[in-house]
Amino acid sequence: MTNQKKSPMPTKNFGDKLKNFIKNNYKFLIFCAIFFFLNCCFLIVAAYKNSIPLLSEGAILTIAAAVIIHIVLCIFVFFAKRRNWSIQKIFLVVGSVLGIMYLLAIPMGRVPDECTHFWKVYSVSQGDFLTEKQDDTNGNYVPKNLITFANEFRKGGYGQLAEKITEQPAEEQMFLRNIGSSPIDYAPHIVGMVTGRILHLPILISLYLARLFGLITCIAIIYFCIKYIPILKKTLFFFACFPMTMQLLVGIDYDGMILCSAMAIITLILHFIYNPTTKLKKSHYILAAIFCLLLTNVKPVYFPICALLFFIPTTCLKSKKQKIFSIITILLITVGAFLLWSAFSVVMEAQGEANSSEQIQFILSNPVRFSGILVQNIFNMPDVYLTRLSYLEWLDVSTDKLYQIGTIVFFIILCIEARLNPAEQISKKFRIATLAVVIASAVLVFIAMYIQHTAVGQDIIEGVQTRYLFPLLITVPMICMPTVSVVINAPRKLLIPDLYFYAFIIFINLNALGAIVFAHI
Repeated sequence: MTNQKKSPMPTKNFGDKLKNFIKNNYKFLIFCAIFFFLNCCFLIVAAYKNSIPLLSEGAILTIAAAVIIHIVLCIFVFFAKRRNWSIQKIFLVVGSVLGIMYLLAIPMGRVPDECTHFWKVYSVSQGDFLTEKQDDTNGNYVPKNLITFANEFRKGGYGQLAEKITEQPAEEQMFLRNIGSSPIDYAPHIVGMVTGRILHLPILISLYLARLFGLITCIAIIYFCIKYIPILKKTLFFFACFPMTMQLLVGIDYDGMILCSAMAIITLILHFIYNPTTKLKKSHYILAAIFCLLLTNVKPVYFPICALLFFIPTTCLKSKKQKIFSIITILLITVGAFLLWSAFSVVMEAQGEANSSEQIQFILSNPVRFSGILVQNIFNMPDVYLTRLSYLEWLDVSTDKLYQIGTIVFFIILCIEARLNPAEQISKKFRIATLAVVIASAVLVFIAMYIQHTAVGQDIIEGVQTRYLFPLLITVPMICMPTVSVVINAPRKLLIPDLYFYAFIIFINLNALGAIVFAHI
């Protein structure tokens, strides 16, 4: 017998591979193409609104950068999902890239209240942890040009930033009205600012370094939250990469750290609810205390969230007595730290026409009328809940309304997905308690704004911002979950496939970034 050589398998050429790729992924490609086209149209509209010629260098570079980043990030999430990357790893890459882009795109001082916060951070970097009082004004001494920067940055664009990039802190200092809040939530920003001062960097570079340290800290916290939370991973991803959230994460303020702390507390609680045989260690107690402090030390209106720690199963501790003692100790430390700081610091006087002491007296004297004002405002502020979702910076940069609607739809779908997955079950008692916490904290937010920012007896509550409700919104899909028996290894029902979810997150952020860049060219 003669040995017959086996004919080699025909190798597919590039054309065949491309055809198979398109055939297998045509739905995703069409989805990306539609939003890619929409984003290009929206960028052109944004350029037109800001009176920027389409053939100008700034417009061409912005649109070209958006096109390249669109393609690169969509290719990344496609192959990352194909290689079964975990959702937290995908967030680490996508969140970091988007975060750096927001950090550079939003001019210094354009994140809401950022000027006030970076004055505080600079004061603490000089060792001034407490405010002092001069001529009935609470504040600190800061370099004179830091005050000038704030006024210029808030109104200016990239040109004004470029002019100040080499300027060092002025030797002459001025007394500036400053906030008396605890510096604990500014810790990463303070480290960045101190690093810049040690290296004798220009003041603007030191400010951006403070932003970078804050962003790195927040990205790291969210990464571990997504990794260890047993459910709602997509919910955390969604809120972490929402344009308004990204703005908070890159700003020199405490709102980003507060949101991350809320995520961390919810993660800790759910981790032990779904792992009832895992014992709490000292590190868990320390983490719980730290995040409760970060969450409530500046804004005690979120204290009810910390009370959910009582739902950690007793089996995770030695006894019920130890559980109650441990959690009460954490809560007492949280309250004690807030009261201690309030006692030793000079609290900044209320802003504008608000008079906190008179407002509190009005509330106590007119409980029925105030209750009516509160209810009316809570149910009569659609701009806070819906319209302002599409606005960034000082509510003067707007993303497209289509993405605003799409974002709301995606959030509703996430809630429905939670409802459709009985494997992601939590007790009815915990869901009711979480709903009560959300309502209580939301009411406290409105009360705080009425006391601190509203004229005495006024019927409209001033100062309520959408971002104040974000630490509460992350719990809504959890409240929607069904109360049924756990089904082990049950297939998850997805209304939005993960790949489309990631792509939509990329699209809405690049739309927001384009609007920001065209507003400041």
